[in-house]
Amino acid sequence: MNVKVMSRLDLMRYALEKHAEKAAVISMFDRDKKAPSIAVGSENGIIEQLPLQFDDVIRGENAMQKSHAIAIAKFVDFVKYSAELLIVQCKFGQSRSAGVAAAILQNIRGGETQIFGKSEYLPNMRCYRLVNEAMTAKLKRREFRHL
Repeated sequence: MNVKVMSRLDLMRYALEKHAEKAAVISMFDRDKKAPSIAVGSENGIIEQLPLQFDDVIRGENAMQKSHAIAIAKFVDFVKYSAELLIVQCKFGQSRSAGVAAAILQNIRGGETQIFGKSEYLPNMRCYRLVNEAMTAKLKRREFRHL
């Protein structure tokens, strides 16, 4: 499964186009906003969407919580055989989505240089740490198999 980081605008454009590959989407959006409205199951190739509402901060009640990270780990496990592409999306496609994508890549490919090696990303390290911990815990319980 390929992993791609997108902004909200990029995802909205992607969802309006026709795609042959099947994609799953993790959408992260601020607590005062709504999830991006995208068609699932249409010609755009999007088969599943996980909407998560938390702010791009590293502390406090509005930050990503462990429950969000567990939901992401379960979602990745759920779509690993059906999706060819995993789109990880937040408002600008630079911080929350980059942190989450880096953790996913670390656990499914053993490396996150696709994210940490690029200057366009500034990964939210809370997101990275929590998702990495949740995915590592699933791996230890052998819930992930051959991603």
